[in-house]
Amino acid sequence: MTSRFAHLHLHSEYSLADSTIRIPELVQRCVAQGQPAVAMTDRNNMFALVKFYKAAEGAGIKPIAGADIHVAEGDETPWQLTLLCRDHSGYLALSRLLSRAWMEGQRHDGVVVRPQWLAEANEGLFAIAGRHSHAGQLAAGNRHDLALQWLRDWQRHFDDRIHLELTRCGFEGEEGFNAFALHAAAERGIPVIASN
Repeated sequence: MTSRFAHLHLHSEYSLADSTIRIPELVQRCVAQGQPAVAMTDRNNMFALVKFYKAAEGAGIKPIAGADIHVAEGDETPWQLTLLCRDHSGYLALSRLLSRAWMEGQRHDGVVVRPQWLAEANEGLFAIAGRHSHAGQLAAGNRHDLALQWLRDWQRHFDDRIHLELTRCGFEGEEGFNAFALHAAAERGIPVIASN
């Protein structure tokens, strides 16, 4: 059996600041490339979910609901985590987190999810920590011990549902984070995913 690639971290036109990908064209491209599934992870929203689900299922592709969330306490610099819904309980948990962020997490630079909210309400969610996660920020500052501690703490909340994200898109700091992530994956037993 050959392995097939599925995008698990992708923004659509509903992430206005960083994507122009339209859902019908995305689904057509996934079909053309033989991708079995695709995740939609727009920033702090699931506005495209109904349109995305109908288009993907209509083309025989498994749609995966998700979102990139910004997490911060108080006025600290936010960090990013990608959340994917494993099942209906994950969809409900992510919907509640995003709704709470928009209602209670408003800041001058956008909306944030408080770490405590995420720690308490993550049933049915997979977490993907990439170079913009808090671990990524700490690793970029050569604070690998603190980054490993952060991963250890979040493993307690997500158990085996936390993953590390590897990318090779030529962005600054990417190779350094990838090296840290591979080390952390081996040390902490955290699976890695490749995204682009």
